[in-house]
Amino acid sequence: MLQMLDKTVPRPLVLRPFHHSCWLAGLGVIVFTACVLGILSRPVGMLASIWPANAILLGLLIRRPSLASPAGWLTAALAYLLADLVTGADLYEAAALNTANMVGVVIGFLLYRRFSPEHRHLRRARSVLYMFAAS
Repeated sequence: MLQMLDKTVPRPLVLRPFHHSCWLAGLGVIVFTACVLGILSRPVGMLASIWPANAILLGLLIRRPSLASPAGWLTAALAYLLADLVTGADLYEAAALNTANMVGVVIGFLLYRRFSPEHRHLRRARSVLYMFAAS
């Protein structure tokens, strides 16, 4: 009887896409919030002096490589765009700024993938410096 209780029940495959969708929704909310905080910190008519969204997005993509899927990149791009549009930017300005932000994150992500697994998984103290340099 105890052996029957000790067996692990395999998770159905249906939960995996749902689980990934939750991570994607979390990615969108986190990036959107970081963008809004950056936008609210800028003086009127100027760029933000503090922009945490790129670093946060890069960190999330590095820690959860499954988020670096086409759906993850699209979710992040939409979060950037939505944050600008909600705070009053016009579509052209928002698209231009967010394209530059996404290009920066993509380059940082591609550079960071070239590091050793210990640094990619942030297992060493120096790994954060490498991530900072790549971003």
